[in-house]
Amino acid sequence: MSSRTAAPSDTSRPALRSEDYLGFNITRPLTPQQQADRLESNKEAESRSSEWAKFASKRQLPSASRLKKLVRQGGVPAAHRAWVWSEVSGANAMRSDHPSNYFRRLSTSSQASEASIRQIDL
Repeated sequence: MSSRTAAPSDTSRPALRSEDYLGFNITRPLTPQQQADRLESNKEAESRSSEWAKFASKRQLPSASRLKKLVRQGGVPAAHRAWVWSEVSGANAMRSDHPSNYFRRLSTSSQASEASIRQIDL
């Protein structure tokens, strides 16, 4: 009869949160493979986030080709989406070009043409 000994617990591993990255509770236990996958995914997300943080701290988007690559590889981290969208859409430029009447111009430009509305409604 063979005796099995329990593997010592690995205290060097970071603790996993009980929610996923969107904040949903994880209600069932994860398999060891799922835990390893989550840890790897978390590391990759942290790496992507730190790369986006560099651009955000300078308030300057990367070159168009680099921006496209970053977005396609892993998307824009939630913490930086508002800033990136404002930059890419031109809202920040419009706000700085027209600081006194930005919101008035925004409200009048949002009155879409009939053709635009029909296209959206499709």
